[in-house]
Amino acid sequence: MRNRFGLTARETEVLLLLVKGRDANYISNYYCVSQHTIKTHIYHIYRKTQVHARQGLIDLFEDALTLG
Repeated sequence: MRNRFGLTARETEVLLLLVKGRDANYISNYYCVSQHTIKTHIYHIYRKTQVHARQGLIDLFEDALTLG
């Protein structure tokens, strides 16, 4: 998904936690960065993948796993 959508390494890491059901608060504590930073990463993920909700990200991720 990183190459397909032009995600940065950190955006890819955040995406993996999002599809596991983690929220911005958990992710910011996990990486020891501000929630604002994580929310910016999430915004970029949504923009780059053209998805508007977490369920859309999950579906996109599952499709990528299925299709390889």
